[in-house]
Amino acid sequence: LDAANDVITQRDAQISALQTQVAQQQQTIADAEAKAREDEALRRKMHNIIQELKGNIRVFCRVRPCLSEEE
Repeated sequence: LDAANDVITQRDAQISALQTQVAQQQQTIADAEAKAREDEALRRKMHNIIQELKGNIRVFCRVRPCLSEEE
């Protein structure tokens, strides 16, 4: 009976340690997901800025066909 109680105590300690690890890993995952959302928002913002700048360059450098009197 004492051996069984010792085994139960060991198992309870293992369960407690594993629950602590799970909680830490869940927090790590939540932190990583939050960072990923922030990084995605920054990537979208930078992408939109680049697209806008490309459009501005195209408009600034627009070339028209030559007129007949210019040829």
